[in-house]
Amino acid sequence: MAAALLSDAISFGLQFFSLGLAEIPQLAVDLVTAVVLVFLIGFRWGLALALVVEAFPLTAAFPSWAVVVAAQAALERGQVEGEIR
Repeated sequence: MAAALLSDAISFGLQFFSLGLAEIPQLAVDLVTAVVLVFLIGFRWGLALALVVEAFPLTAAFPSWAVVVAAQAALERGQVEGEIR
């Protein structure tokens, strides 16, 4: 979760403090984040979806990496406890 929050904070900063002109560095941050998260939690389709969302301009304001990691944790917790939703 820390990696996702850090990435979202960096993306948020790049988006608002560079007036939207830092798309290449922002995409690099998102690619590094995707690789780190796949290494930490394994491949999940939600991570691929978050990468696609983050690739669009002006979506860095939404913390999509943190949302995906939190949702994945909730889903896995439900499966471990035997709850199916």
